[in-house]
Amino acid sequence: MKYNLKISVVILTYNRCHMVKELVNSLMQLEYKNLEIIVVDNNSDDDTNITLQKFGGAIRYIRTDRNIGVAARNYGLEAADGEVIVTLDDDISNLSDDAIKKIILLFNDNEEMAALNFRVVDSKYGSIINWVHHREIEKFCYKTFDTYEITEGAVAFRKRFLELAGLYPTYFFISHEGVDLAFRIMDRGYKVIYCGDIRVEHSTAGAGRASWRRYYYDTRNQFLVSMRNFPANYAARYLVRGLIAMLVYSVRDGYFSYYLRGIKDGLRDSYKNRDDRKVLAAGTMKRIYKMDKERPSVLYMLKKRIFQRGIRI
Repeated sequence: MKYNLKISVVILTYNRCHMVKELVNSLMQLEYKNLEIIVVDNNSDDDTNITLQKFGGAIRYIRTDRNIGVAARNYGLEAADGEVIVTLDDDISNLSDDAIKKIILLFNDNEEMAALNFRVVDSKYGSIINWVHHREIEKFCYKTFDTYEITEGAVAFRKRFLELAGLYPTYFFISHEGVDLAFRIMDRGYKVIYCGDIRVEHSTAGAGRASWRRYYYDTRNQFLVSMRNFPANYAARYLVRGLIAMLVYSVRDGYFSYYLRGIKDGLRDSYKNRDDRKVLAAGTMKRIYKMDKERPSVLYMLKKRIFQRGIRI
């Protein structure tokens, strides 16, 4: 077993110079030293460039020539030297030495594990947020289980498995890139796991982010995920379930026009990128169906999401 794995922490940032500075400072205070810090600046137009250059050789700084969304993570993933890569959003905090130790132990103990999701809590209230796993939060948030979701801003990867599965699609921009990657990891025979014992905090910062984008991209990218991965019967099921939910959210929150635009562009972009289609193997689909059996009831989802504003699908 390796207890001194080299870990690369890859941070994606955009127009949050103060937050990314605090995150980098906190990582530099960790006792665990076999660590490299890589910051990918998605062409910020605030003082991020100046702020990060002050760290000098303590970090590796990569700046894109324009804002390319989630594809910018790929620059950091490719540059990383660590056997394990932790990817964080710039508004994540409190990755601790204890969490690093648990990450190492889990990768040592699970040879087939390619991705490890963390428990994400609100930095102010301590409540669970960014929960995308298809299980009841109250019963499972502190447990460990197989999932087909990846929370891109709070996850660890085994680099060699990630290289085999491929990186994030460049045309997603934001939303659903995690689940798409999870499916491709699973199709290679590897596991994606959630562990509630590994905790980080999220400040839910909204600076520099358009309020409409989740309604548009969460709708559009469901078509892309379906086109790229699913047999027809599961694609229909996936789209009906997801699009009904997004219809309710968009009407509830006043973004119906972006929902319609998402459908239109989703159909167009799915056709445009149809050469990327690779239907998941029967064994992978069997694992997905098994996980789907753990989905909460419709009544549970209505209580949790429909009556709460701003909840993503």
